Amino acid sequence: MMGAAFQVKGLVVSVVASSAAVLGLILAENAGMLPHPDYSVTVTQWVTFTVLFGLTAGLTYYSNQITRESLVLAEREVEQRSRSEMELRKLTRAVEQSPASIVITDLWGNIEYVNPRFSKVTGYGFDEVLGKNPRILNAGQTPPGTHREMWQTLSAGKEWQGEFVNRRKDGTFYPESAIISPITDPQGLVTHYLAVKEDISERKQAEEALKVANQELSLRVAEVEGLQAELREQALHDPLTGLYNRRYLNEALAREMVRCRREVSPLSIIIADIDHFKLINDHYGHQTGDEVLVQVAALLKSQARGSDIACRYGGEEFLLVMPGSTLEFASKRAEEIRQKCAALAIEKEGKCLDVTLSFGIAACPEHGLEGEEVILKADLALYQSKAGGRNKVTVWRTTEIPA
Repeated sequence: MMGAAFQVKGLVVSVVASSAAVLGLILAENAGMLPHPDYSVTVTQWVTFTVLFGLTAGLTYYSNQITRESLVLAEREVEQRSRSEMELRKLTRAVEQSPASIVITDLWGNIEYVNPRFSKVTGYGFDEVLGKNPRILNAGQTPPGTHREMWQTLSAGKEWQGEFVNRRKDGTFYPESAIISPITDPQGLVTHYLAVKEDISERKQAEEALKVANQELSLRVAEVEGLQAELREQALHDPLTGLYNRRYLNEALAREMVRCRREVSPLSIIIADIDHFKLINDHYGHQTGDEVLVQVAALLKSQARGSDIACRYGGEEFLLVMPGSTLEFASKRAEEIRQKCAALAIEKEGKCLDVTLSFGIAACPEHGLEGEEVILKADLALYQSKAGGRNKVTVWRTTEIPA
């Protein structure tokens, strides 16, 4: 009791006190207070009792120590177990209330656990899938290589991520994303597989809707770009003849004149006008006049080079800008166009219309370094052709080329 109450000090005191008590008895016997003793026996008893008291005290002490340590360890273990049960309950609630489907299988893929979310998504209760393989959900629409890749990854002890197309108990299909991980024991051996899965039907629908919206948007953008291109074409081309209009001419001629001056290269301008066009309109009507304009424009376009700029300059006037062309070359080309126009066969009311062109030509740098100046000189040369009887080619201030 002293050892239990006062530890080492208590044990020492109790041993000393017990030994002193035995010694007191011996002394009392020697003093005649007790029957005459047998000294040999008495001393042996005293020594024996003292040793026994010491052993008893030591055993009591060490037993007490072991008991205390065991109690401390037991308290710690209880506390740790309680904490583990607290964490386990949290984990259990988290799994049970998880918004994702959770499936645990053995190494052969047989289901050992599913959470309530799994049952809600698939329609299968826990008892219906226990011991079954997840292939009961297979809708036959998942690419065959997906399952093969999954098992190869899991067999290597790695985590696998991917998507399946599954079938619910009621037969409806749904897409599902899954993360499947191996579960290992303390020795690192795989004992189970954990699958965390999510129904991605809404996400797929949203992606599909976005895809459709993007396709529609792309179509609308293409339509707008097409309209813009058409508007640009309309803004730069004459709607009747398809040739460039004066707006485009002003932009293009300015660039070509800068290049002409920078590179010191020639540039010629030909202006052509349909002779007696007003008479054609008055006699045969504007529809016939438009037909004549279209055919003359087609002729002019067919005789233009890739670098040339063919424009409808006015009502019945056409203009051809020829970068890199000398006056001599431009004059020959104008003459070829004049002859081909005179050979056009335009029938109307049983008659063949005679369509001729008059031409005026000017060039840079001979007749000016600005586009407007060169056009003015070519226009004046055209008037000379008109005044000289029409159906002629005239170069500004040069000898006329006869018809």
